[in-house]
Amino acid sequence: MLKLRYLFVVLMAGGLLAGCSGANTGGGNESTFRQNLGTADRTTLVQETREALLTRYGFHLEREVTSTEDVRFETEWKEESALEDERTEGYTHARTRIVVTARPRNRSTSGAQSYAVRFVAETEVQPLGSDVWQLAPMTPMRLDYIRQISNHLRTEYSTALR
Repeated sequence: MLKLRYLFVVLMAGGLLAGCSGANTGGGNESTFRQNLGTADRTTLVQETREALLTRYGFHLEREVTSTEDVRFETEWKEESALEDERTEGYTHARTRIVVTARPRNRSTSGAQSYAVRFVAETEVQPLGSDVWQLAPMTPMRLDYIRQISNHLRTEYSTALR
């Protein structure tokens, strides 16, 4: 039994390291930003995610799943005028959608469950004179905006645990 527990711990640690090494936190040539937001209890996760995405940042939900095994918030694309550095690169509009997913950290049914939370934001832009949306690397200003949202959520989740 002890060997089984040790094997489980080793496999979980390896999985965690593999997951972290493949995480893209934006920048470079990416149009997608990914970040682990830590953990949250189910009530905090649902309340704070709804409040932040809908009220604070003005997104609309396209899909919401809140089962015991899966919590998922998917926003609709939110269209905006291009930010200053996006305009400099020749874009007139940008749009962003966000997906927040969470899975139970353990499958225990006793006590309150803690969920591991993941944040993904995608951005597309429209070039001047075009009505076609296209992928493009996030500009520094767009990346700052996306990080502001993810950092706000992380802070809300972590302060609720105290």
